[in-house]
Amino acid sequence: SLKSLKMTRIPETFSWRFLEASLAGSKVSFPCLTTLIIGFQGKASAAATTTTTSSNSKSIATTSTGDEPGRRAYSLLLCFPSLQTLEVNGCLAGNDIAYADFGNQQLAKVSLRGNISQIKAFATTSMKSRLLNIRADAPTETETRAYFDAANSIFGSPNGHSVRSFELSIDAKYLDVDRVDWPRLNRLSITARLPLDKIVQLFIRLPQLLELDIGCIHYSEALATPSTAVQLVWQVCEASTADLSVRRLSVRRFHEKVSTATAAAIVCALIAETSMLGCLLVPADIREKVVEFVVSGTQRLPHLANIRLQ
Repeated sequence: SLKSLKMTRIPETFSWRFLEASLAGSKVSFPCLTTLIIGFQGKASAAATTTTTSSNSKSIATTSTGDEPGRRAYSLLLCFPSLQTLEVNGCLAGNDIAYADFGNQQLAKVSLRGNISQIKAFATTSMKSRLLNIRADAPTETETRAYFDAANSIFGSPNGHSVRSFELSIDAKYLDVDRVDWPRLNRLSITARLPLDKIVQLFIRLPQLLELDIGCIHYSEALATPSTAVQLVWQVCEASTADLSVRRLSVRRFHEKVSTATAAAIVCALIAETSMLGCLLVPADIREKVVEFVVSGTQRLPHLANIRLQ
């Protein structure tokens, strides 16, 4: 009847074979388990989530997955027939964490946190999910190239995952927008403090983006006045012919040097770039000005249902 199991400080030598192997002459099985949390010890210590739906399939195929051709995946469908949530802390390279075969089950949610090059092995296997959510560690200068190569591999190919969510935490000086190739990314959360021009460049380079969550818009000279800030947004957007499809936009806060008037002007300029917006979350101090812009009819927003405060 065990429904939740949390294993922390797991050594890097972890292998699914410990769960797949026979125990007292029979397979290890957790028929009622819905939540499994695995946390690796050492540097890779964070959480991630994977959810599966139960399946009636009786057959489990042994497949080759990951970056090592011919490596066997461990059959786990009989071990976890009711699994709903799998949290993986770290996704370390060199162990078996990526080599899990749930047969015909489609995972409802996969959220992985750690080094993105190590996450890639998990996210690009034969495992399928309806939601892939990744929280990648911020790269150092020497890791930047590998960071974008891995992200492009995950969010640029149809690897069995449908909705894809990415929490971007990277120093602004390492963010090369020209390297971004994430055509299948649906949700982007920017936790790094990025300048407005780079945020807008990301905004217009993601054709399937449905949700954009901006943690903080950093200050630059272009944000000195409302007019210069709006002009910056327009200049960046003019270079793109993309049809933006963002349904949910969240701007949590602005740098303390950005005035209330400028902050409101920036949000209104972003709103003007999409007609599909259904939900808008903004700081309380600019809500009144944003509402005035919306109700003025300057920009038609037929899908906008509510404006919420952060």
